[in-house]
Amino acid sequence: MDKLEVGDWVLALSQGGQVVVSRVEAWIHRNPQRSTTFRQVRLDDGKQLKLTANHFIYKRSGGCGDGSKGPTPPAPRRHIRLADMVVGSLREAGDLWAGDCLFEVEPHGDGFVLVEHEVVEVVSVVEKGVYAPMTAEGNLFVNDLLVSCLSTFDRPLLQRNFLKVIMVWW
Repeated sequence: MDKLEVGDWVLALSQGGQVVVSRVEAWIHRNPQRSTTFRQVRLDDGKQLKLTANHFIYKRSGGCGDGSKGPTPPAPRRHIRLADMVVGSLREAGDLWAGDCLFEVEPHGDGFVLVEHEVVEVVSVVEKGVYAPMTAEGNLFVNDLLVSCLSTFDRPLLQRNFLKVIMVWW
């Protein structure tokens, strides 16, 4: 994130559920020197993501794949359509626990698909650098995982009002 600039292009999820390239329009917050506590999330495929407890992320509770609880077999993975991602899937990372599912972008044929991956570990770590870029879609992929651009960390009233618009739009 520390290398990302306004005007750069990142992968995001469109309103129609397609993986698209989206321009970074602005920073909600960008403070490379600020130390804060992050939730470090590790998935069943080894991917990791660090975000504050106040940052919004798309998740599904209750097991990945066929919807049963417990570890999900490594293959085959369930490909996700936008219609499968109910509005209630957007939650603060503080509500993220082992057993929840996150949405990962993976290459498939000539394009991309969203695939569920199970959270296997969530730990707290303190690190420097707080970043929240804003894209036209209101989301982006970080380490291939779908995250919202929004959090309650900074200017929560503005972000909540924007979130209401996004929720209606989705």
